[in-house]
Amino acid sequence: MSDNDELGEFDNSHEDDNDLPTLVLPPVGASPALVYQRLQEAHLQNQTLRQRNSELRLLRGQGRKHEAPVNPTLDPWMSRITTLANRWMVMNEPWINVDIFGHPVPTDLPDPFSPARFIDKNTYTAGTIAELHRHLQEPRLQELAATFPAFKSEFRKAVNNHRTHTTDRVRQHAAIILCELSPPACIGVARSGEECADSELLKTLWTQGKKDISDEKLAPIFFPEQIINPHTTFLNEYQPRIIRINLFAPSAIKNPDAPITGKHLVGFQWGVRSVNASCIAWSAIMSFKLCFIVSPDKEFTEVGTISRIPYREHFQAYRKMIVLAESKGTPWAKSLYDFYNRRVFAGVSGMEFAASPSSSAAVDELDELMQHLMAPNPLDAAFGNTSDNLPPIISSSNAVPIIPARDSNTQTSSPSDAAQADDNDDLESVGTGSLNAPRGRGRGRGRGGSAQGKGKAKDVSSSAPEAEPERPARATRSRRT
Repeated sequence: MSDNDELGEFDNSHEDDNDLPTLVLPPVGASPALVYQRLQEAHLQNQTLRQRNSELRLLRGQGRKHEAPVNPTLDPWMSRITTLANRWMVMNEPWINVDIFGHPVPTDLPDPFSPARFIDKNTYTAGTIAELHRHLQEPRLQELAATFPAFKSEFRKAVNNHRTHTTDRVRQHAAIILCELSPPACIGVARSGEECADSELLKTLWTQGKKDISDEKLAPIFFPEQIINPHTTFLNEYQPRIIRINLFAPSAIKNPDAPITGKHLVGFQWGVRSVNASCIAWSAIMSFKLCFIVSPDKEFTEVGTISRIPYREHFQAYRKMIVLAESKGTPWAKSLYDFYNRRVFAGVSGMEFAASPSSSAAVDELDELMQHLMAPNPLDAAFGNTSDNLPPIISSSNAVPIIPARDSNTQTSSPSDAAQADDNDDLESVGTGSLNAPRGRGRGRGRGGSAQGKGKAKDVSSSAPEAEPERPARATRSRRT
């Protein structure tokens, strides 16, 4: 059977013009009755053409459903490729670079989830190649990824489709994800960017008051009760719900205490038993996107087409931050994984959770780390030398970093450390301001008061501008006559 026969008569060359309805105009000076009759005939002909257009669109859609992959070699693997691409989008990265395909299985590349991957752009790309082949697992799929261009097209298409699907799911259930905040109804409606942009509540969730919203890297929504505190970064209730609703089902967040069952759920199909740095970073940009929806951007692209928010840049920065903290064994990283696993996998049979680390001890140790983390991190310096490399998480020059640059047993800052810190202008930081002055929802800034009664009042005396020295009297010249 030929392609034309399979698609039906729509593709059997062009239709004969004699089969199309003919419009007959009334002659000049015709009676009103004849003009009315011709109008009625034209109306019926218009309906006939509309009906035929609908039938042709239906035939064209049916024909596309039967299209085969570019390379028939992929046919036996299409279901597996789609599943792996969907899992990649959630557990690895929401986007995929086409230049990581066409390479054989690497042997000596850095571990994808190690700090060595973030040394520079080349090691990051090499780590992504290793991550792809580790993700594919089967030697045959690894061979297809390295040799068949059609594999690249199908895998990338599936990643893009699943990103659209997850974005729609999060948007549709935004009211449940943000239930404690009582968000406006527009947050769950597509193309409601202008209305959401006028919501004062949503503004306080995603902005610290930056003039350029693309500079907002750590939004208040990332913190419990929207109080910005580096010790509680990403420890909010919303991001685990975003992961949970996409691994399991909307009912998993509607009834969080109910047991989760069903082999058809992707969380079980993918064999996911723990969160990782990638899916936490993905949930962060999804919650970011949720509050922008809500941005005027109609699609979840690497950079917002209208808002210009660098979503992919933020994702890479968040993942790097978590990987580095985890490699140092910081209590914050341990608390982060425990916090997410308990919420994402609640009700999943067979899951056991270790005792939660002491929050007070974790905060004290992290606070000590922050006091002496003023030495430049060689990984951060490498990224700072190239404009198109992964971005450092920088919001202001006087911010306090979250990611430790040295081991946790290093003593507090010494004079040499301070001198080395003064020479570094590219310190990776998170733009959280003073640790002793947490802010809530962006209110009360710059007025010397606390946010919603939370935190300590800011001492404005230290930041008052100095009086200008008295200027000398200006000599005047005599006016010309």
